Amino acid sequence: PATVAAAIDARIDRLSGSARRTLSAASVIGARFEGELLSTLGIDAVFAELLEAELIDQVRLTPSAEYAFRHPLIRAVAYESQLKSDRAESHRRLAAAIQERAHKSLDENAALIAEHLEAAGDLHAAYGWHMRAGTWFTNRDLAAARLSWERAGRIADRLPHDDPDQLSMRIAPLTMLCATDIQARDVQESRSRFAQLQELCTVAGDKVSLAIGMAAVATEAMYSGRAR
Repeated sequence: PATVAAAIDARIDRLSGSARRTLSAASVIGARFEGELLSTLGIDAVFAELLEAELIDQVRLTPSAEYAFRHPLIRAVAYESQLKSDRAESHRRLAAAIQERAHKSLDENAALIAEHLEAAGDLHAAYGWHMRAGTWFTNRDLAAARLSWERAGRIADRLPHDDPDQLSMRIAPLTMLCATDIQARDVQESRSRFAQLQELCTVAGDKVSLAIGMAAVATEAMYSGRAR
């Protein structure tokens, strides 16, 4: 509600400059955050004042302190109060920091990196990380993999039509969604999704992706034939 958001905004305005900067940077990181990641944004974090103001809570002591926004609306107000250009730069720096910190576990952090790059407006890079996340999740969490492919597909759809990579970028995630529709029990959507893939592959002359994506439709047709 607007009245609640206004009240939160007033509480944030009463904070010191250091505390406001800490809260703003934390809102870019996420609902939960650590001081170490804040330092990558050049923030000398001030937590005591935010805890006293009941805007955040400490949710973990060891091995390193972790904090969380007391309510999602507090994070939303702190996030929206920033200039879009400042937010984008923070997201870009966070994506780079996560890659540096998690260089041995990039695949499992791919979805998070993708989210920050997408928020930064770096669509091509975000697309690549979403696809990487989908690959990593495939045999671990199919629902998460499909979510990554859906996000990659939405990014591809947002690209300009004169982008030379748009067609192939639309085909790749759609192929994986079609190929896993049966496993995900999403057969109801498989026909329309496959029709879209068929159209794109025809334009691109991509028979390989079409064959891969045909799995769900072919399986459905086979079982329908048996039923008859």
